[in-house]
Amino acid sequence: MAVHEATSYTKDKKCRVQDDNVDCSHLDLTTIPRHLPVNATSLNLIWNRIKIVKGFTFQSMRYITYLDLGRNVIELIEINAFHGLHRLRTLHLHDNAINVFPNGMFERLNGLQVLSIDCNKLKYFQDDRITKISKIVSLTTLSFDVYPDFKFPIQWGKLSKLTDLRIFARSSKVQFNKAMFVHVNVLPIVSLSINVVPFISEDFFEHFPKLDSITLSIGTDLPKNPIDQVFKSFGVFRGKNINNIEINSGRFDNGFTLNHNRMKYLWSICLKRLTLNNLYIKDILIYAMQVFSIKSTCLEYLEISENTIFDRGGSAISVMQNFKNLKVFKLIRNWRSLRRKRSQPSTLYSFVFPKTLEEVYIENNMALDMGNIEVINGHNLRVLSLKDNEVWPCEGSFTGIINVEFFDMSRWTCEKLSHNLLYGFPNLKTLKATGSHLGKGFANTAGAGITHFNNKDIERIEKLRKVDILLKGNPFQCSCKTLQFLKWLSETNQVPDILDLTCVTEKASRRLMSEVMLHLKTFEISCKTKFWLPFAVSITSIIILAIITTVVFFRYKYAVEYLLLRFKMKMRNYKELTQEYTYDAFISYSHTDSEWIKQFHDRVNSMGFELCLDAKDFIVGKSIAENVVNAIDSSRKVIFIITHNFLKSTWGSYEMEMTRMHAFQKGRENMVIVVVKDDIKVTDMPDVMKNMWFKITCIQWPNDDNLPYNTEEIFYEKMKMSLQRREDTT
Repeated sequence: MAVHEATSYTKDKKCRVQDDNVDCSHLDLTTIPRHLPVNATSLNLIWNRIKIVKGFTFQSMRYITYLDLGRNVIELIEINAFHGLHRLRTLHLHDNAINVFPNGMFERLNGLQVLSIDCNKLKYFQDDRITKISKIVSLTTLSFDVYPDFKFPIQWGKLSKLTDLRIFARSSKVQFNKAMFVHVNVLPIVSLSINVVPFISEDFFEHFPKLDSITLSIGTDLPKNPIDQVFKSFGVFRGKNINNIEINSGRFDNGFTLNHNRMKYLWSICLKRLTLNNLYIKDILIYAMQVFSIKSTCLEYLEISENTIFDRGGSAISVMQNFKNLKVFKLIRNWRSLRRKRSQPSTLYSFVFPKTLEEVYIENNMALDMGNIEVINGHNLRVLSLKDNEVWPCEGSFTGIINVEFFDMSRWTCEKLSHNLLYGFPNLKTLKATGSHLGKGFANTAGAGITHFNNKDIERIEKLRKVDILLKGNPFQCSCKTLQFLKWLSETNQVPDILDLTCVTEKASRRLMSEVMLHLKTFEISCKTKFWLPFAVSITSIIILAIITTVVFFRYKYAVEYLLLRFKMKMRNYKELTQEYTYDAFISYSHTDSEWIKQFHDRVNSMGFELCLDAKDFIVGKSIAENVVNAIDSSRKVIFIITHNFLKSTWGSYEMEMTRMHAFQKGRENMVIVVVKDDIKVTDMPDVMKNMWFKITCIQWPNDDNLPYNTEEIFYEKMKMSLQRREDTT
């Protein structure tokens, strides 16, 4: 599967490209990127800050079938913005700031099937531009906003394939009544979702004769809880078949009770799925639930979750056996406002399930001391999830659910866990115990919670000689820490049930002990490797660090030496010159050129300049390095006489580096004068000299008589001008 990033349009905001799918979401984009893959079929631009969709933006992406522009700040869609998208099937424009659509926007989207325009500023649904959605005859799903004066456009009655309506109420004054959707009854709507239901009339659903699935998100910021109206509105479905009803997100401080007057509107429907989620249900009356369970002969899926039921849904569990066709039962997190209390210990819990039940999810809903659990009619159960419950001593077992293939006991808090717990699941394929606190392990008469024997234990057992030790049922660990025990186990004859033993590896997988014994040598080598590998890595890291330190030192050795010399001179109470200099210039040269240097010195000296020369001015007894730094410090300028001999000189390079460091440290970048005496190419110069060459103007000694103004008189005149003090030139 090819995965790369589209980077041609920007350097720091990259769209993710996988096969034909382009994901540009959550990138804080303000414009739609250009130069995206032209063969893309899906483009996701959700969660950005795009304001304008310009004309012909997507004209080169003719294969796009899915386009998501939701959750931006789009205010304007230009004419022909979606030009070229003839294959487009899904378009999301929800959660923007669109006031109006451009003329002809929908006329070219002939194949569009899903359109979401909700959560915008489109208030006038009788506007001609909006009603022209009716031209998209292929549309199957439409989501939009409604306001108090909304009327379903008569023109939308032409959407003969529209099956899914998703409605978002944008005001607490919206009243969902029969008059609002007069013209919708000609459409084959089978799925209806309403987000925020301030009010709903008893006859509202009469215009939806083919409705099969209803989702009502009640809302929280409403003046009154409309839950009674919601239940009454289901009365129009009496005796009809409905696949799904979901009521969610109705949080009101006083809550409500599931009683007979409310539930009666549901049990008269042949309903297959019922979800009551996050509704602040505070109680379920046992009589109402009992009648509902008996009369709801079609119900296959029941979920009651995220509520604050006083008995945590116990009444629903107690009558669960009455559901004739129930396949999935979920009771999840129904005690959030309660103080969790530990139930009274019991030796036996007995539950009667419907014979049809296949999946049970009771999660984060119990706090109990677990005993033996007996399930009647549980032979069809395949999934049992009891995760996130506060379960204390778990010394019991399950019976009656032998066909369970998936068991989730994640985050249990058992102080003791019986190994018999899992014996009730002979066909178990998946066990989840993520985050469980299993105390000291398995504990009953067959197993004593033993993970391994230490050396003293082994010595005691060996003294027993012919006595057999039965170890079946103990939670042994196969790890490097228990290696000595595993080696003993492979050699001893005192464990007759070794073929029945299992152990848990360091990767949390359970293996037969016999398999571990078979590969014990390999396992031992891997344990030794785990010790030596970190050691080898540490040694290698030290060597690499030493190499890096050495390289850095040689790379910056002159800088280090300069700083050390400075520190050394400071410790000797050396004081730097602040304004006056002893010399006008210090001459750096190769001693092989001494004869010419003397002539140069005398000529410049005769001009009235005091020059520092090592042969006459270096202090005897001091190191050469200190004399060099002193000479640079006490001179206004440093003159480098560049010859072939100078470039070969070690001290020449040293003096150049010291001068460069001094100029950098003291802010005297203009203190260097370069005299090129020999015919030398720039490419033959060292790096430090190249840096000087390109930053300052050099003086060339007259070697070529054919060049204009190339005489000794002009050379020394230039030298005089370079050495003059600033005040002397004004």
